[in-house]
Amino acid sequence: MSVKCGGKASCPGQPYYGFAGREVTFPAAPEALAQWAGEKLHGDGYARALEEFRGSARIREKVWAFQQGADGTQPGFLSEYLRKTDTGTYALFSTDGSYPYPGCRAAVVKGSRTVRDGLYLYYITAGTAQRWAEARGMDAYTCKEVFGIVQ
Repeated sequence: MSVKCGGKASCPGQPYYGFAGREVTFPAAPEALAQWAGEKLHGDGYARALEEFRGSARIREKVWAFQQGADGTQPGFLSEYLRKTDTGTYALFSTDGSYPYPGCRAAVVKGSRTVRDGLYLYYITAGTAQRWAEARGMDAYTCKEVFGIVQ
């Protein structure tokens, strides 16, 4: 996904990013682009985008989790986890709604009846997932086990 503008850009309800006239490319998974198209496009453009980008990704096992702070009442609290999909992309669930990637709010069922709300779902590429996991403390051995390579 590419963004080019003269000043600042943002998605509704998210922070502004100052691009200063540059073109910025975000590596976005096909599932994320289908999600974005569903919200932003209509008519023929929407139909073409869904035909090209719609994936039937099923979210699989959790590969890494990160938490900052004890609970949601603390300032700066952050809870995130990364799950692999069956299409080779990754699903990042986060309490942070300000990532510069197409995302959506998601309610997640934990256990048999508990629902965890207040999470955002971002479909991201394997390279982005690996950088995220490394920045959140994933060691080289686990990185190689999960992603197959170490950068």
